[in-house]
Amino acid sequence: MSQGYKAFYLLFCTGIVVAVWILGYGLGLQIFFRDGRILEATITTNPFAPLQQFWLYKSNTTLQMVAIGALVPALLAGGLAALLGLRPQGSPLGDAAFQDIASLRRGKWFRKAGHVFGRVGRKILRTKDDRHHLIIGPTRSGKGAGYVIPNALMHEGSMIVTDLKGEIFKATAGYRRRSGSQVFLFAPGAERTNRYNPLDFIRQERGNRTTDIQNTASILVPENTESENSVWQATAQQVMAGAISYVLESPFY
Repeated sequence: MSQGYKAFYLLFCTGIVVAVWILGYGLGLQIFFRDGRILEATITTNPFAPLQQFWLYKSNTTLQMVAIGALVPALLAGGLAALLGLRPQGSPLGDAAFQDIASLRRGKWFRKAGHVFGRVGRKILRTKDDRHHLIIGPTRSGKGAGYVIPNALMHEGSMIVTDLKGEIFKATAGYRRRSGSQVFLFAPGAERTNRYNPLDFIRQERGNRTTDIQNTASILVPENTESENSVWQATAQQVMAGAISYVLESPFY
């Protein structure tokens, strides 16, 4: 909203105050003092008759009371008009907007480390924070090639990648190994997969073994104590603990 518009609208609201005061002044004389001459003159011949009368006889107590009474609805009407016309207009998007080069520089998007988001010209857009990122796009639109694979190659720490097609593993595993990272492919049911056995973490000492077995069973079969089926969940935990004990003791496993 420009300053010129604000000035014009405030002038318009002032006009509303004057107009309502003029009508209120004439109506006040008509209703409370049975004198309708000013109201009739205002409507028919002279719209500024109330102002002229009050200016000429401003020391009159009756006219002062009428003028003050007419000022109340006039100020209310003008204030309401100003409130409705000058209040900030809300936007369903808030302050969301597409960034330009200047805002990208202020936001420090052109950095040498961090998550890769894209590029502007030849400059890479990167941000270094711990926030969650959501990448949305249809099939084969470049989500993996444009975001997942570059970050899987350049991320300096550890990561877990859900890779149902195996494309990310094929594109990044070799580079990560050559860079000194340990890379594991966990694909149960596939011919090529690393293995994970949760029973390897169970200690062999008898006391510790019992504790570890119970903990492992509770992880595999969580128990909700507030559920109506908690008794069956607890029973399932005990069955699982017994099966784990059997596997650990049996020479066939």
